[in-house]
Amino acid sequence: MTAHLILEYGNPDSELIKDCLAEIENYSTTPIDIELAIQEKNWLENYYLKHKK
Repeated sequence: MTAHLILEYGNPDSELIKDCLAEIENYSTTPIDIELAIQEKNWLENYYLKHKK
């Protein structure tokens, strides 16, 4: 959750962006909670679409 807030409302530098995305990506592949993994994958897809250059 914190990583999402940093990316959406903070002003992170490139290293913190990389760390936050890595953390979210880890959750997007968790076999423990499939629903959470799906939510994280969807969030990542939307994030990358918004920030595509």
